[in-house]
Amino acid sequence: HVVVVVFESTCNSMERWQGKLAVVTGASGGIGAACARALVVAGLRVVGLARREAKLQELKLSLPPALQPQFIPRRCDVSKEDQVVAAIDWTERMLGGADVLLNNAGITRETELVAPDNTEKIRQVIDTNVMAVLWCTREVFRGMMKRGNEGHILVINSIAGQQVLNFIDVLPSFNIYPATKFAITAMTETYRQEFQLHKNKVRITSKQKSSA
Repeated sequence: HVVVVVFESTCNSMERWQGKLAVVTGASGGIGAACARALVVAGLRVVGLARREAKLQELKLSLPPALQPQFIPRRCDVSKEDQVVAAIDWTERMLGGADVLLNNAGITRETELVAPDNTEKIRQVIDTNVMAVLWCTREVFRGMMKRGNEGHILVINSIAGQQVLNFIDVLPSFNIYPATKFAITAMTETYRQEFQLHKNKVRITSKQKSSA
């Protein structure tokens, strides 16, 4: 799986991460759920963050009984800063803090940049695709720094972070979505520079999906 491949390519094996704690955003479905499952199977404890708590519980129950305690569902709308701060603070206090953060949550909305009354839809995409990465990374990184551990932050990006795609037959406009993914590309490199500036052991990796 994508997250296991990333770890194995950067850390040689998954063994060093067994027993560690990972936080996965957007864990209720799709890539997030698959990554959360893969991490649990690989031996990590996983806090799954998502708005749909029922879906998180479904994921937990779909795991083998022996692994179910390793997945901890936590309702959190990562597009809301206060909810992110509360969720990561809870993780620090109750579970000892995250060793791994997987920034996966992302959305699209059907609108156009020139459409009237598009502000709310555009803001939803920016808050989920960009601001959530900023808030989650900021809060998790602070805990990693405090503990001095060799943490790893992963960002699930998209080919849309490298080029503006045109699927006119599928969606009239990707509107602000490519801009958010370009932002994530730039943020990842900026994080890398800032981590070096702070002389810590935290690493960051951006993994690009083949589709938008």
